[in-house]
Amino acid sequence: MSNEPQSLELGSYRVLQRDNGSLWELGKGSYGTTYKAEHKLLRRVAALKVINDHLVRDDLAKMRFLHEAQAAASLDHQHIARIHDFGETDGIFTMR
Repeated sequence: MSNEPQSLELGSYRVLQRDNGSLWELGKGSYGTTYKAEHKLLRRVAALKVINDHLVRDDLAKMRFLHEAQAAASLDHQHIARIHDFGETDGIFTMR
């Protein structure tokens, strides 16, 4: 494992780094990876879910990722992260 600092910026968001310089991963699943990120201008911390690289060209996977975002956006509970945005940046689909 490399100790070199990593960086990832998607649109208005910058993925935060742990003390060792690795990207701050909150979780990983079959469709995406969720990172701890910060809005670059507003400095608001958010969870940023990014579709996995191997699914970027799979139209069905992108549609399922969108449906997951829509389903999550319809939920409102204090223990569930709210979805505020969904989009594509440089061919990478994210929900935030």
